[in-house]
Amino acid sequence: MLKGEPGYSKKLDRDGDGIACEV
Repeated sequence: MLKGEPGYSKKLDRDGDGIACEV
């Protein structure tokens, strides 16, 4: 999910690139 989408949060975006839930 991308920054600003519902469910996005900084803690999900571990590498800080604005894309959460990277595996």
